[in-house]
Amino acid sequence: MAKTEENNSKEIDHLNSMLAAVMNYLTDETVEEIDFDYLLDSTEGLRQWWNEYEERHKKEIAKEIKQSLEGLSLKELQQIKKQITP
Repeated sequence: MAKTEENNSKEIDHLNSMLAAVMNYLTDETVEEIDFDYLLDSTEGLRQWWNEYEERHKKEIAKEIKQSLEGLSLKELQQIKKQITP
């Protein structure tokens, strides 16, 4: 098995393990209220995965915003600036 295939296989196994832990928690009838932080902290590797996912998502959103701003007029940009600056 090639090195990248082996790494992909390990990553898939790890993701499957995290998903199983999350699903076990979510379907546990003794859990009255879902505690997201508990889930992140008690599932090995989940917090790191979530942080990396959020960072990737943040970059995608920033890119989309930049692309959207290009079509706006100066007046519209100034209005946005007023709304987002303290």
